[in-house]
Amino acid sequence: PMTVIAWDSKTLSSDSCVSTTSGYYVGQDRKIFRLKSGGMLGTAGDSDCRAVISLLDSIKDGNDIPSRAELESLRTQGEYLLVLPDKSAWTIDIYFDEDIKAFMASVNEVRSKFTAIGHGQDFARTAMSLGKTSAEAVKEACKWSLTCRLPVQSMKLEDKPKEKIKRVRQPKLVPEPE
Repeated sequence: PMTVIAWDSKTLSSDSCVSTTSGYYVGQDRKIFRLKSGGMLGTAGDSDCRAVISLLDSIKDGNDIPSRAELESLRTQGEYLLVLPDKSAWTIDIYFDEDIKAFMASVNEVRSKFTAIGHGQDFARTAMSLGKTSAEAVKEACKWSLTCRLPVQSMKLEDKPKEKIKRVRQPKLVPEPE
């Protein structure tokens, strides 16, 4: 996954680069999503991550994490950083194993104060170990990694999605003819 996504126990941040599998830059895209549960998901890999989001959308704690078999059945490749409402963080990796010709998945709970995934992860982890925030760490990764690009996207766990206002159009009152 030619990207960088970083978590510093407060904020999930990512770059915006979209590139081909051979590394050619093709544009920018959204990489951080708010889940219905209130959690957040950072995505690296296949830019069509709707099936992954749908599977993870309602998860509120680690007991509800899907099994490897459920993740493998999505048949999509990617690396994901899942932050749940209880502030636990999980890395999820789904990939196609050429040797056995099957999709494989792994799920790991993050046990440190910060983590990062994607090609720029080493730069981001180093920056966070030196006291930088996840957004600052992603900025550093963009500076040093050829596969990461600005702008930085960030989302805090306590940020609430803006509630959609349902407006009911009121009919205009027209006076009745006399």
